[in-house]
Amino acid sequence: MVNKTTLYTFEHLDKVAKAKTKAEKITLLQAQDKNWALKDLLRGAFDESVQWLLPSGPVPYEPADDISHPSSWSQHNKKLAYFVKGGSGEKMITVKREKMFL
Repeated sequence: MVNKTTLYTFEHLDKVAKAKTKAEKITLLQAQDKNWALKDLLRGAFDESVQWLLPSGPVPYEPADDISHPSSWSQHNKKLAYFVKGGSGEKMITVKREKMFL
């Protein structure tokens, strides 16, 4: 088994979800103040000023199988600029941007 010190983003969020009190949750999130990938994910989910350049509704995707390894959100976080208004993908052809998202 690999001994890793850096948790995946989903592991941080899982710890927050399992925390018993709001204060505990806040402490866990504040401890990640240098985790830009987590910050960007939360901002995209909760900041109403973020305008997505993606169609509304459910995302047509196929879940990964049980044997695949989770990818690091930190690797994919850099691509967010292609999917938000004002980002580098704003001038991209819509179909190309949506295909890239999937």
